[in-house]
Amino acid sequence: MVAPFIGGEILFGADLPWPALARKYADGAAVLAQPAGDSLPPDCDLLFLVRPDGRLDPVMEGSTPLPGPGDTVVLLAPGGRGGRPEV
Repeated sequence: MVAPFIGGEILFGADLPWPALARKYADGAAVLAQPAGDSLPPDCDLLFLVRPDGRLDPVMEGSTPLPGPGDTVVLLAPGGRGGRPEV
């Protein structure tokens, strides 16, 4: 049980709550990582950046991190698993 007075931010933003993330994954979406300078696949959701020093910078309800040189973007991309569960 979580106390109602505990504050916090929404991880991945209000547009991607747990039920939406789980539904997309069940529908075949894949978690992908790629260099920040590459073009993003269509209809993907940015989850977080991995900074060159290994620090994770997640998307939060009120902010989306800006990629910089050497960053890796971690995305939820539709259809990346072809509708099959990962092995």
